[in-house]
Amino acid sequence: MSSVAVAEDRVYLRSSADSRTPEVYVGQIDDYTGQTLKMTTLSGRSIEIPAAKVASVESEWPEAMRAAQALFAQEKFAEAEIAFQQAYRAEPRGWVKRMLIAETARCRRNLGRNDAAGEAFLALVASDPYTPYLDAMPLAWKTGEPDVNLHRAAIAWLEKTDSPYAQLMGASFLLSAAERTKAIAALERLKSAAPAELALLAEMQLWRTEPPARDADKTAARRKQIEQLPANVQSGPRLLLGDALARDDQHEQATIEYLRIPILDNIDRPLAAEALLRAGKQLELMGRPAAAKRLYREIITDYPAAGVIGREASSRLEQAGGASP
Repeated sequence: MSSVAVAEDRVYLRSSADSRTPEVYVGQIDDYTGQTLKMTTLSGRSIEIPAAKVASVESEWPEAMRAAQALFAQEKFAEAEIAFQQAYRAEPRGWVKRMLIAETARCRRNLGRNDAAGEAFLALVASDPYTPYLDAMPLAWKTGEPDVNLHRAAIAWLEKTDSPYAQLMGASFLLSAAERTKAIAALERLKSAAPAELALLAEMQLWRTEPPARDADKTAARRKQIEQLPANVQSGPRLLLGDALARDDQHEQATIEYLRIPILDNIDRPLAAEALLRAGKQLELMGRPAAAKRLYREIITDYPAAGVIGREASSRLEQAGGASP
């Protein structure tokens, strides 16, 4: 009998308000989708758990998958992508294969290959339309025209009227392209008709199209909206919220919002590095260069693949006197 068949999978449920100890089920996971986790317990009983109640799962991950995860942790994303694909080919369990597709998409996002990341994510939702791995979906949260490959992919995604995921991705990247008007129209439709989390993300993408305005009530309302999303997809919207606070000269609050991002999101490393850079700029505006320099050093040290962001952090560190504490 294979090791998978006798594996003791562990499913940890979200703790209730009146419980300090998470509930744990042990047995074999038969399937795990964005709707339901199906499991056979050690006693042989079949159970179904709503996915919303699942905090995390543990299993006897194969060596190839553990090796890929280690490469990802070292920010060796190109090598990790190859390793995750190798693990995928060897993995018999459908629910783990979906997890590996999500990991592949995350690698591609961190490599700046959002066109390939989007295709992986669409393969994931084709297998599970209610995927719990929403954080694997590439979306744009700052201004910048897509490269040729991403532009072509985004146009194709926007035309997939049967896929709200594809349309959301396509519209997101086309907000900074010639197809901006079509992108806005698609986001307006998704805001009204897509499933709840996608509708929220579509509305948050539309924040990027609004002129700057000082409105404390709107900012507070948007913070509440962000908190309705799963923690692992809050980072992009929080970047926009930090930008709004910065425009309102609320530098302290903007810094706090930016700094939430690298704490909440250890997956999208470019976005986390961008947030640290913006937080550093806010600290400079507040006359706190020493604190800003600490953030710039963090980018240089902990985000070696940050590229342009890393170079700007190095430049600002030198201008601020990088040799001092």
